[in-house]
Amino acid sequence: LVNAGAVARYIQQLNPEHVSLVAMGYRAVVSAEEDVLCAEYITDKLTDRQKVTDNDIRALAETSGKRFFNPFNKDFSPPSDFFLCTMKDRFGFILKAEKRDDGNVLLKKIAV
Repeated sequence: LVNAGAVARYIQQLNPEHVSLVAMGYRAVVSAEEDVLCAEYITDKLTDRQKVTDNDIRALAETSGKRFFNPFNKDFSPPSDFFLCTMKDRFGFILKAEKRDDGNVLLKKIAV
């Protein structure tokens, strides 16, 4: 969510014929509500609609985001992370993944 607007602008600049948004979830195996919501929010930006609301984002604190408020997780997943991660359009850049020759992935910051 923090750079969803930038992601949408980047996609619009590329002007592709088709766009696929893949919500990876947990280890690309289990769906994660926050990933699905973010994909929907990016779709809203691309289609100039407003389906995802601030209430939808806040509701994550009662569903998949509950882990941020579990006292046992405070050392690696504190409540402040929830609020930082759910700020909309805070950053005007994307992270573009590029595969390196050694098989690893390099993330490049691209201002949009």
